[in-house]
Amino acid sequence: GTREETIIEVEKAIKEYLKKGFEVSVYLVGDIVTQDLLLLIFRLT
Repeated sequence: GTREETIIEVEKAIKEYLKKGFEVSVYLVGDIVTQDLLLLIFRLT
């Protein structure tokens, strides 16, 4: 899928793990992916 589609799927997975009480660590690689995931993470908080 596209980067946008992948970010949406990652967001869903992270939210599901957080709801279940798991601690989630995200390791970021690459400038564009890092930027997108940082925006996602700050939206979750």
